[in-house]
Amino acid sequence: MAIRLLVLVVATALLMTHADSAAAQTAAEPLRYTLSFPAPQTHYMEVSVAVPTDRRPEVELMMAVWTPGSYLVREYERNVEAVTAAAADGRALAVVKSDKNRWRITTGGAASVTVKYRVYGREMSVRTNWVEAGFALVNGAPTFLTLADRTPRAHEVVINPAAGWGRSMTGLPDMAGGPHRYRAPDFDTLADSPILIGNPAVYEFTVDGKKHYLVNEGEGGVFDGPRAAKDLETLVREHRRMWGSLPYDKYLFLNMMTLTAEALAC
Repeated sequence: MAIRLLVLVVATALLMTHADSAAAQTAAEPLRYTLSFPAPQTHYMEVSVAVPTDRRPEVELMMAVWTPGSYLVREYERNVEAVTAAAADGRALAVVKSDKNRWRITTGGAASVTVKYRVYGREMSVRTNWVEAGFALVNGAPTFLTLADRTPRAHEVVINPAAGWGRSMTGLPDMAGGPHRYRAPDFDTLADSPILIGNPAVYEFTVDGKKHYLVNEGEGGVFDGPRAAKDLETLVREHRRMWGSLPYDKYLFLNMMTLTAEALAC
């Protein structure tokens, strides 16, 4: 039986922004997401998001049909199930799928509505989601519904890890209030910041005052993490020498070493 190991490296950087741009993008009320994994062995994650409405009678949510660095039309909405909405008092609100990647919600004048849905993740790539008993790799574009009004606003994420999962790693800035809490200044940053949740091996080094992390999922008995981290540091230092600066606040190398479905079927 031939067993093939899929090694997937996702590099994610948190880029620096100017103060005036950041201020402009945080003026509007943020969307606030909670990701939960009550039964990760089923390959599902549950998403809840508090959506500000400005008391409009209707709001429309959209899901991206692209992903950063891979600009083909994607059908991410096919993995979104059971979209519901409720007012603050728990009253159910009407949800209509207005387009293949859009959902229109009748707000009833509520200042904020809570939208819940499930996302199936069983495709390992740099643009999709993977959820299993041991860990989850969450990409932004196939996960987060956002307002379709183009208003610049922050997007906050709180993660409820599955039982036994102790760590989450992402290029997003940490948010106050405890672990597994992150804040993106805008939707584009959220879509471009993968999140790994589980128990990965993490190696940290600093170059030019910037934190770098090699995050290995599945390295046990397969990969020499400490040596790889030293090699990466050498590469980053040479990169810094050649270009003269590092244009980000922190940088993650997400290194996924896991059996693919094809390997399991061999």
